[in-house]
Amino acid sequence: MNFDKEIKISLQIALSFVVFTSVFTLLGNLSSFVSMGVNKDSIVYFLKSNMLWFIVVILIILRLSIYLKKADGKYNPFFILNRTVRSTLGLLLAFEGLVLISSRAPALLLYIQANHQVASTFKEAYIRSMLASFVIPMIINLVKILLGLYFILQKNKNNEIE
Repeated sequence: MNFDKEIKISLQIALSFVVFTSVFTLLGNLSSFVSMGVNKDSIVYFLKSNMLWFIVVILIILRLSIYLKKADGKYNPFFILNRTVRSTLGLLLAFEGLVLISSRAPALLLYIQANHQVASTFKEAYIRSMLASFVIPMIINLVKILLGLYFILQKNKNNEIE
């Protein structure tokens, strides 16, 4: 493998990883947003609180796309068909999902144990907060792990790009 091909594959992996993790992060942010109740003020708050993140992610994606176009001479959006890119992306997604679940699981268990001590008048708000803070992000991370495993275990196809 020559140096240019290594750079191209590294850029493809980086771009794929940024796109996928950004989508999953956006889903996590939306889950906490929806738990607050959707109205005009909460939409404005969501946009204000995530504006810097949106800008940074867009700049990273644009910059990686420009680097990829320079390294490749053209931009081919189907680089995910490359087995190396796909399996490396799968490993990164699965590992990230495992790390995030392992860091959130102890807090979720403590939160569940504390549920017994919450007064019945606050139970609904407590459960809604628990869903937004722990359960939905755990489900999102499980989906991330499953998607990563799918990318890793996906069989080679005849239309695979090098």
